[in-house]
Amino acid sequence: MLLLSLATGCNKKAQITYETEQHRLTMTELQSQSKRLENEILSTGNLGRYQSTQPAHIVELKQLIERQKNELVQLKAESEAAKIKAESMQAEVDAYRSKFRNF
Repeated sequence: MLLLSLATGCNKKAQITYETEQHRLTMTELQSQSKRLENEILSTGNLGRYQSTQPAHIVELKQLIERQKNELVQLKAESEAAKIKAESMQAEVDAYRSKFRNF
């Protein structure tokens, strides 16, 4: 009888050990899933920022567009000024070359 109760006790220990190991594996898997989800959330950044549009968002976007338009106009003006300066410098170089080629 004593031998039977010890054998039954050993089986319970093995079963409890097995269940504990299964719970540990499940917990490890859930922790890794949690870590992956955290990384995905961090990598998405502000993608969902405008999902619920508010009037302030529209104003902010309009201001951003206006600033970009102004910057584009400014960059075009700077490009034209640089092009004119390059043409004048090329004219100076051509004049210099023609002046000293005659000698």
